[in-house]
Amino acid sequence: MSKTNLMDHDRDGVTILTPDQDDMGRTTHYTEDAAIAICERHAAGQSLVEICQVEGMPARATLYRWLKERPDFSMLLELARDEFADKITREIVDIADKTAKVEDVPLSRLRMDARKTRMQWLLAKFFARRADAEVPPPPMTVTIHLDPEE
Repeated sequence: MSKTNLMDHDRDGVTILTPDQDDMGRTTHYTEDAAIAICERHAAGQSLVEICQVEGMPARATLYRWLKERPDFSMLLELARDEFADKITREIVDIADKTAKVEDVPLSRLRMDARKTRMQWLLAKFFARRADAEVPPPPMTVTIHLDPEE
């Protein structure tokens, strides 16, 4: 979403706020375009705090209000977070696969640990939201075969 979608300018170049903006020029009214722009940035790795600091993006309070009031937006953001988690997972495997020299192991371990920490944070938030929503975890079945021939 470009800045011109959010603001209009008069002939002297002075910003005129639309009814869907706060006094900082941030969007306050939920739109699909705003939701998609937020989700694309989040899937690319930007945190919600970073996204809200971008000109034309909603304030954090607005974004969190949307998350509470709009289940469709909440689901989109969860899908974006899943996409980001997949990206981090691929990066971790790539780092491990490209570590060829013993002297590169400490740096590679540091890079992988940083990504794993980010993943743990994402997963903790995901499961906390699920617990708040009182959604039971999916059933898990464990089968143990004690056949001596296997």
